Amino acid sequence: GWLLLLVLPRWTYTSTLVLNICVAYSILYTILLSRRMYNDAIGTNPLPEGGGFDSLNGVYALFRDRQVVLAGWTHYIAFDLFVGRYIVMDSQVH
Repeated sequence: GWLLLLVLPRWTYTSTLVLNICVAYSILYTILLSRRMYNDAIGTNPLPEGGGFDSLNGVYALFRDRQVVLAGWTHYIAFDLFVGRYIVMDSQVH
């Protein structure tokens, strides 16, 4: 995705292909997070003690779980690429 934005930003298909990559990563993120939360809900693999999004310590506790880190990393990739796509597309208009 980033390679297309850097090398071929004005190519007809760049915007669509990069958006499709973002959607694919977003779907993967949703699957990973849903699976992790399901495992926590049924008790087979509870989230780390004190984990949550209400404080920095809670986020740190969550990120001690490899599955949560993978989901978070996937979210970061999707969002970062989406914002990069927006910036490139906006720069071509203005």
